[in-house]
Amino acid sequence: LNDGDVIFVRREQAENIEPGDIIAFNVPSPYDKLAPSPTVHRVIEKWTENGEIYFKTRGDNNDGADSWNVPAKNVIGEFTNIKISYIGFIFIFLRSPLGLASVTVTLALSIFYDYYQKRRNHKS
Repeated sequence: LNDGDVIFVRREQAENIEPGDIIAFNVPSPYDKLAPSPTVHRVIEKWTENGEIYFKTRGDNNDGADSWNVPAKNVIGEFTNIKISYIGFIFIFLRSPLGLASVTVTLALSIFYDYYQKRRNHKS
């Protein structure tokens, strides 16, 4: 998986997720203030503690495991092996300040052009 890929996930019971599977999850607190959610990483360890399942994850391009333990309740789903490469960069761009400014300017120009055309046609 690469930055900008759009992936498809399916809901999966925590009991069925095993080390080696790739999951999408919300980063647990307090790490959620430092790391983006949702995050997609590979499960490298699974255990049960006080009746709840936890996962240790690691990004495939990262040297070490994540600092957090992911509780089962934070898991969004398991990667289905279906992805659309790089299309996510459009959404990443649109969420950036430059992307928002581009959309705003384009919308403003479109409204202005429509207004100008109507005034021009009205004078004719």
